[in-house]
Amino acid sequence: MNSEQAESCRRRYIRFPADTLVWWCKDWETEPIALIDISAGGMLCEFPGEIPRGTKVSLHFEFPGHEGLIFCRCKVAHCRKGEEPFFLVGMRILELEGMDQGEFIRRLKNGLPPGEATEEGEGAEI
Repeated sequence: MNSEQAESCRRRYIRFPADTLVWWCKDWETEPIALIDISAGGMLCEFPGEIPRGTKVSLHFEFPGHEGLIFCRCKVAHCRKGEEPFFLVGMRILELEGMDQGEFIRRLKNGLPPGEATEEGEGAEI
């Protein structure tokens, strides 16, 4: 079994491609980052720098048709070099606030339209 097969055996949730922006809450500032894919249990994002395994990360985003922001607290599961100068960071979702997890999963299954960061830095649609 190669490493990719081993990784897929460990996954509990179906991943959905996202190709959109979310907001990283870093040092009291927000920074847009690319969300590559998402599942009910985690997500893969493209960060501007390396983040050590075990680091806790806070993100927020919006779902179309849902009022308010969704806050997501995650823990870095892995980090690897991506396309220069970025790193691909896989995170496990620890806590979801602003939407019931059941609804979150239903919305993921229905697909995520592409979104863009707003100029005001208030959020991103996914």
